[in-house]
Amino acid sequence: MKVGARVHSMHGQMCAVELLTKIGDNDYLVKLPSGTVCHAIYNVFAGCYYADDVYAKIESK
Repeated sequence: MKVGARVHSMHGQMCAVELLTKIGDNDYLVKLPSGTVCHAIYNVFAGCYYADDVYAKIESK
């Protein structure tokens, strides 16, 4: 499912990301258009996801 997220490496600009799975309470895996998979959280007050592709990037083997 495509959702809007503010992306860390883009200085908080909105971007359409693919929501992959829910890992835990307010912890999601998302896939950016560049193919990077990272953790994201949902902020209920702002009404959008925050994807951290700088510090919470998932490395592929």
